[in-house]
Amino acid sequence: MRKEECRRVRGILYATHLLAGLIAGVAWVVLAFQKAPVQGLLALLGALVGYSLWILYCRVALEVLAALFRIANVIAPSPSDSQQQ
Repeated sequence: MRKEECRRVRGILYATHLLAGLIAGVAWVVLAFQKAPVQGLLALLGALVGYSLWILYCRVALEVLAALFRIANVIAPSPSDSQQQ
């Protein structure tokens, strides 16, 4: 049961951060297009590269957090975990 909750929370965090990155990228491109078309196109290219890196960063950060929580659970399991085993 606890693994399912952790997986669900991880998915929600991942989706939320990807959505935040997408909104930031779109806002940056829109503001750049308001200044000049060439600047907007450059911002669009930069946003695509930045969003690709943002996806990679979010995935790695969530995997590191998941590994840390698994390590912490092995080192000091909660009382409810020890009763289930």
